[in-house]
Amino acid sequence: MSLRKVIQGTGLQNGELNIMLLNTKVHFFIQVAETGSFTSAAKKLYITPTAVMKQIDLLEDELGFRLLERTRRGVTLTSAGESLYNDVEQLKQLVDEAVQRAKIIEKTNSHMLRIGISLLFPCNPDLLRLPRLKEIHPDFQIQLVPIEEDRYQVAHNLSLLGKDIDFIMSPLDSISCSSQCQFFQLDSCSFCVTVPLSHRLARLSSLSYQDLHGERLMLPPHGDHLIFDQVRNQIEKEHPQIHIVNGPLYHDLKLYNQCELTNTLLLTTSNTPDLQPSLKSIPLDNSLTIPYGLLYAQKPREIAKRFLEYLAESN
Repeated sequence: MSLRKVIQGTGLQNGELNIMLLNTKVHFFIQVAETGSFTSAAKKLYITPTAVMKQIDLLEDELGFRLLERTRRGVTLTSAGESLYNDVEQLKQLVDEAVQRAKIIEKTNSHMLRIGISLLFPCNPDLLRLPRLKEIHPDFQIQLVPIEEDRYQVAHNLSLLGKDIDFIMSPLDSISCSSQCQFFQLDSCSFCVTVPLSHRLARLSSLSYQDLHGERLMLPPHGDHLIFDQVRNQIEKEHPQIHIVNGPLYHDLKLYNQCELTNTLLLTTSNTPDLQPSLKSIPLDNSLTIPYGLLYAQKPREIAKRFLEYLAESN
C-alpha cells in the first residue's frame, strides 16, 4: 500500500500526520496497544504507568476521539484506535523502507561522479584518464548529465556545479566564469578559425593573419576573455586589414548557424567539436593557447575532491 493511501485511510492531512508520527504520545500509544496494559507499556518505556496514561489522555484530546477502552483487566483498542494502530504500523514500515531507499541512493551518489555534457562541452575520456579509473578506484561511477547549449545559460550551468553536476570540461578564458567556479587544467587548446565550406579559405589546412586580410572575423567583446583579447590586440596593431566583428560573450549552436548564413569567420579553439556540417575549423598560426580542463564548484563534493586527487596523481 502506498504512503498516500495509508494517510488517506487515517483521515488525517499530511502535515497533521507528520506531526503525529514525530510525537512521543503516538509511540506510547503503540506500546500500550501492543502490551495491552499501561503497566506493561510503562516497564518497556522506563516510566511510570501514570505518565503513560497522561500521554494517552493528551493524545485522545488532540485527536478528538477515544483510542482505548479501559477495564479492570487492562485496555483494549476502540475501533478508531485499532484503525489508527494498523495504519501507523503500515506507515512505520513504509518509512523504514523509504529510509533504506534513501540510504542506498546516498551511498550511490557518494560514489557517482557527475559530468555535465553537451555538443559544445563533450566529455573526453582520455584526458580524464577514465580507462584507468575503474582499475585504480573501482568504486567510482560516472554519470553524464546534459546541460544547456544556449549562450545565455552559461551562468545557470555554472550554478549547477556542486549541486546537480560536479564538472564541466571547458576552456577557461573568462573573468566572469572564473569568479563563479574553480578550475583544474588538463591540457591547453590552440586557436582556430571556423569558416564556411564555401569560403575561399576552406581549402587551406592552416591560416595566418595575412590569409584573413579583408575578411570579417567574429570575436567575443573586449574585456572578459583575456587571451581572446590578446588575439584582438595583435590584429588591431599588426593586421588592421582584418575587420573585427563583435560577437556574443559565449558561443552556442545559433552562433555557428549565423556565421554560416552570413559568411562570417569565427575565432574558436581547437577543443571545439565540428558542430555544423557546412563549417570547417582551421588552425590559426599564432603562439597563444588557452587552458583546457574541468570547471568545478567553489566547495566541491568529497567524490569530486577524490577525483581531482586522482587526476593530480596521474599527471
